[in-house]
Amino acid sequence: MLIKAERYYAWREEHPENIQDSAVSSTLTFKQDHSLETRHVRMLLWNLAYRQLKRKDWQRLARLWSFTEDQIRAIEEQWSGNDSFHEHGYRALLIWLHGALMTQSDPAKQLYEELVRAGFPELAEKSRRFKSKTDSSSKKCAVS
Repeated sequence: MLIKAERYYAWREEHPENIQDSAVSSTLTFKQDHSLETRHVRMLLWNLAYRQLKRKDWQRLARLWSFTEDQIRAIEEQWSGNDSFHEHGYRALLIWLHGALMTQSDPAKQLYEELVRAGFPELAEKSRRFKSKTDSSSKKCAVS
C-alpha cells in the first residue's frame, strides 16, 4: 500500500492537470483490489508472474515503470525463498496495475506495449494470447 501511495503522489505532482478528473479521485484506493472489473487482468498478471517471468525480469519491468531502488528492495524484503521472485513480480505488477487503471482504459493493451518496450516480445505475445483465450467478453452470445 505504501508503494502504491508513494507512486500515486509522485505521479500527481508530475501530472497536476489530471488531478481534477473526478473519475480518478472517486475510485482511488490503496487497498488490495478484489473487484470483478479487474479480475481478468489480475489473472493475466498472475499468469505472467508465476508462469512466464524469470528471476530478474520483474525488476527490469519495475525499473522501466520508474519504481525506485528503495521500492524494489521493499518488495524483495517482504518474501524470501527460492521462488519468492514470483511473488515479487506479482506484487510489482499489481502496483503497476493500480497506476495503469488511473491513466489507461485498457491495461492489458498497455501491458502488451510495455512488455515489448522492455524487450520481452515473446512474453507480450503470450500475454495477448492468454488474454484472448480467457477473455469472457469475447465468448458471450447475444440473442436477437
